[in-house]
Parts: sequence; structure tokens; C-alpha cells
Amino acid sequence: MKSHFPVGMGDVTGFRTLLDRLRERGWSATDLDKLCADNVLRVLDAADQVAHRP
Repeated sequence: MKSHFPVGMGDVTGFRTLLDRLRERGWSATDLDKLCADNVLRVLDAADQVAHRP
């Protein structure tokens, strides 16, 4: 099965490492918050759409 995660990330447990690396590359706390919030909202929206399928 093909992974949808970047090489070396493995799974969602590596998300903290991803955020740390982005912070090291100059991402602000505001930008990281936007990234995380937008991702959560996207996932919740997709779940809601699936839940309301006939």
C-alpha cells in the first residue's frame, strides 16, 4: 500500500516533527496555526459530507 506521508514521516504521529521542521524553516506560529486549523476543518468537512450521503 502506498503511503500518503512524506518520506521519513511514517504516519500522523510524525506531525509534530513536521511542524517543528516548518518552524525551523521560518514558519510563524500564526502560519502553523492556520495550517493545522485549515487541515482539521478540511477533514471535518469531508467527514460531514460522507455522513450525509444517502
